[in-house]
Amino acid sequence: MSGDGGDELFGGYQRYFHLGEIWKKLQKIPARKFSYAFIERLTQHVPNSMLLKLRNKLKFAAQIESPEELYAYLHRHWFSEEIMSQEVYDPSLDIGFGAPIPHLDLAKHKWMALDTTTYLPDDILTKVDRASMAVSLEVRVPMLDHHIIEFAWTLPPHYCYEGEMSKRILRTLLERYIPRKMFDRPKSGFGIPIGEWLRGSLRDWAEDLLSEKSLNEHGLLNTALIRSRWEEHCSGKQNSQYLLWDVLVFQQWYRATMST
Repeated sequence: MSGDGGDELFGGYQRYFHLGEIWKKLQKIPARKFSYAFIERLTQHVPNSMLLKLRNKLKFAAQIESPEELYAYLHRHWFSEEIMSQEVYDPSLDIGFGAPIPHLDLAKHKWMALDTTTYLPDDILTKVDRASMAVSLEVRVPMLDHHIIEFAWTLPPHYCYEGEMSKRILRTLLERYIPRKMFDRPKSGFGIPIGEWLRGSLRDWAEDLLSEKSLNEHGLLNTALIRSRWEEHCSGKQNSQYLLWDVLVFQQWYRATMST
């Protein structure tokens, strides 16, 4: 039995709270776009390191106009204009964010809905299914019974999260049967050490796919930028595991597609 789906349906991820705090702070920056334009022009003539850092922070602030854009911005690994070759990049093809939602609680619900329809089936459930089937283990996800999903989406926001308490309704229900100290603890996630693997056992495979020859074969990506990220990662200067993994998956897919 798996509890997958509980975070997406009942507001369990801390990012829903952190994003809300970031959005509130952004609202306190006066004339964000004007301030960025002023600092950008100033740094062209005065290459001061402090001003450059301020410019980069304001660039982020100036681009965000809604909670939806903030969510998308902070959950991307690459931006189209940097990762794609300038010969093929077309700004008009960038995906929009839809109409902004002014109320932050409603925005949190939209973030939850987005995770439920994308991150949950395409990442979480896929991972669980493959790992369990590999050892002939059958996993069931009762939280995703359609009756529970339908019920969850009728709840007002404060039933899911209140203050810093996530999954409020589930915690309140569980406390009837189990002492709070047994479950009111920080979330313990798990992940695979992609960064270490790319520097170790997967290095030859990655180097082949990230070579200039392989990257230039289709002409779609910014070869110089990717090579720079790869070299920095291999040297240990920077951990670019997620950025590189995105490119590696695309490169592997492209090679497999061209060979069939």
